[in-house]
Amino acid sequence: VMKSKRQNKRRSERGALVILLCFILGLIVLPAFGVFAFETVRACSLREQLRSACEAAALAGAAKLASSDNMDPMVTHQDVLKVVADTFRANTLSGNLLTNAVVSPTESMSMPVNGTGLFIQFLDPSTTPPQPVAVGTPTGRVVRVVSSHGLEPVFGKFLGLPGPYPIN
Repeated sequence: VMKSKRQNKRRSERGALVILLCFILGLIVLPAFGVFAFETVRACSLREQLRSACEAAALAGAAKLASSDNMDPMVTHQDVLKVVADTFRANTLSGNLLTNAVVSPTESMSMPVNGTGLFIQFLDPSTTPPQPVAVGTPTGRVVRVVSSHGLEPVFGKFLGLPGPYPIN
């Protein structure tokens, strides 16, 4: 009879431990996975939206470049730069217009929280691989568009990770 009471007490303690572990798992681990999954999906979505905006801007620039009847490559390239920037800024990122996107002179951009940068480059398609050329160079017949966004995680301040984290 005494042995049976000890076994019941041990089972009761093990049961309480299992319940405690389930409680900890439910309150700490699962929400942490949920937050991580949410932030990861959000970053991937922003990356795809940036990629789409870059593609739209590059296509608009290529169309302007191909349809230009101006004989001065500098004027043509300046027109293309304006069309590319305007097309990029007409897009949205998580429902917010990119009207404040900054055109950067270099590809390596460090953007502030929720800031978006744009880098536009002309390439010479007669080289393998296509090489960058200066604005106004007659062989600059390909438009390359790269962007970057400073992501602030939704739960960043709460978790002590305020950002910005670059999304390219």
